[in-house]
Amino acid sequence: MSQKPRRPFVCGNNTMSAICAARPDADKYVVTASPRIGDEQYVFMSRKGAVEVDHAGAVYPDGAGIHARPPYAARFRIRSSFWRRWRLTVGTVHTSPKAAKKEIANLPKVLAWMDATFGGGSRLIAGDYNADGSYFSESSWANSNLGAAFKGYSLLTDNELDTTVAGSSNTYDRIIADSALARSAGDSQVFRLDSIDLSAVRVEGCRMGYVNKRLCSKSFARMKWEDYTDKAKRELAAEISDHNPVGVCLRG
Repeated sequence: MSQKPRRPFVCGNNTMSAICAARPDADKYVVTASPRIGDEQYVFMSRKGAVEVDHAGAVYPDGAGIHARPPYAARFRIRSSFWRRWRLTVGTVHTSPKAAKKEIANLPKVLAWMDATFGGGSRLIAGDYNADGSYFSESSWANSNLGAAFKGYSLLTDNELDTTVAGSSNTYDRIIADSALARSAGDSQVFRLDSIDLSAVRVEGCRMGYVNKRLCSKSFARMKWEDYTDKAKRELAAEISDHNPVGVCLRG
């Protein structure tokens, strides 16, 4: 995750307790966080018992000042069975929209730095690349192929995915993995935030004043989530994030 806000907004300015309380087994997860990087902070969440932090995280040494928020990476040891464990180095990035093309072009160097810093095992870098729309031309990755600059790596998030909460269709969020890991990976999927019943967010947002007053009319009080308009669902989903989460099954 990226864009973790400063305290006291542990859950974010507009997500509040209705979202924080939606995860009933939060005590089963471990958080690995970067230092503050610019106006944000990167965070990895992993399930206890299944994943262990294997190497302290590090921030990409961006001496040339290419990245608005330099990528952050950490290495994990993943338990795939009682006896077997495998190592995975995960990097994350959040590009500046106006500099997305330049930042993406530097990611091969970031991946090389990850290899040199964290050693063997599998590698991937995920995050908000802003890799679509007016910020980046998908034609650069025709047929979802990365091209020669990313030799040895593959794109796990096809150009056809829609990762935005907004009504437009853009694949801003991407996952790039080493080709060996990619060959055994499942298909990437988008988890639509508006598929969750967020009626509690509407109630809390109306009480605290962080949702559009239009959503606070009496008609919504009697309405089931499935009867909300698509626009209303997107507005409430955007209180969590303007991006839908992207997931993929990895087999090391």
